[in-house]
Amino acid sequence: MIDRTDQADRRCRTVVRDAGLPTSKSQRTRQALLESAVQTIGREGFSGATVSRITAGAGFAVGTLYLHFPSRQHLFDEVLAHVREAMLRDVNRAVRGATGYLDMEVRGFVAFFKHLQRNPWYIRIETEARIWARATYEAHVADLAFRYVRALRRCKQRGELSGYADDELEALAYMLMSARKYLAMRYIMRDGKACPLPEWLREAYMRFVAHGLTGNGTE
Repeated sequence: MIDRTDQADRRCRTVVRDAGLPTSKSQRTRQALLESAVQTIGREGFSGATVSRITAGAGFAVGTLYLHFPSRQHLFDEVLAHVREAMLRDVNRAVRGATGYLDMEVRGFVAFFKHLQRNPWYIRIETEARIWARATYEAHVADLAFRYVRALRRCKQRGELSGYADDELEALAYMLMSARKYLAMRYIMRDGKACPLPEWLREAYMRFVAHGLTGNGTE
């Protein structure tokens, strides 16, 4: 959804996109624009993230955006993947070397909320992307679920999660993903900032996971 009232967007559509910049400089500029877009959307939302605000935040002229993205919407379409990869790097680093499912889950849970403290805009970008970049949002959720299912399947192959069939793992992944998001919205996010994860919340979540996912599924 492109904001047709964005005057800067209309003025600059004819900018030549291939400027022949060296790859390294081009990549740095592209990253700077993505980071500025993240910060701007975090403050203003997608609707307020105009081309002029994004480029000013990165320290570039308005036309620079079109050297790296065909439109503001194309930039929006990449922002969610950009923040997702950063979040996954933190979580994957935290769960590396986990000794089993519960260890992996508690490490990943804590790492996710630590990531939110450093990147409080993640939840807003994810939520608003459902409206402003719908196809990208759907791909984002599918990618997170695929990765989660893959991790659950590895645990099941080691003899864990024995109470659940293979075709139930995707449903479990969506339950766990939803829990993180909505717990963050209810207990962590405050006026655009993220509070530390309360110990009681971590313990409550882990009791739920331990009793719900490590037994026979009959209790």
